[in-house]
Amino acid sequence: MKDENKSSEEIVKEMISRMESGELIKEQVKEKRQKKIIIVIILSLFIATISYDFLKSKPEQSFPFNVVQPKSIVHNDGSIEVLIEQDKQGHCIFIGYINNKRVKFLLDTGATYISVPRQLANNLGLLPGGSYFSQTPNGNVLSYRTIIREVRVGAIMLRNIEGAIVTTMEGDEILLGMSFFQSGIDLMIEKGTVKLSKKL
Repeated sequence: MKDENKSSEEIVKEMISRMESGELIKEQVKEKRQKKIIIVIILSLFIATISYDFLKSKPEQSFPFNVVQPKSIVHNDGSIEVLIEQDKQGHCIFIGYINNKRVKFLLDTGATYISVPRQLANNLGLLPGGSYFSQTPNGNVLSYRTIIREVRVGAIMLRNIEGAIVTTMEGDEILLGMSFFQSGIDLMIEKGTVKLSKKL
């Protein structure tokens, strides 16, 4: 109401006075800073939203297309079946967990233990125990016994399973050997599907 009663001449004089004192320039600089801050905040929120959506859709670890996710069936009596599709070469490569960390398993009934490459053992919390040599087509291989606190394939979870840390294994595949099946897990392969069964 006060500004509306001022004459044009008074308003001009006031603006000139403010410009001379630098007050008007300070206000303009302040407004520009506020606009820049608002723009930065908007851009930051936009980038954060995109990053969140990307990370949410991104798996823990990227595996090749032939690595499958096991399908679990839990029956009323508490028994569990886990179904895993074989690839075109008849291999069974699938996602599982060791000590709550995601890994890539390769089913290998010819392996005595769950066999872990040495370079993966530390990250999975596996401690090397007694050493031993095993005979392979490539000669004697040095390995270390270990106890795996927790192994999970689909809905089947086992604890304190014997494993081996193998010094000559390379890559990121872990062999799911017979020590897994010595804990009451039945194995059946039919029409390209591997079925693991655990009864009460």
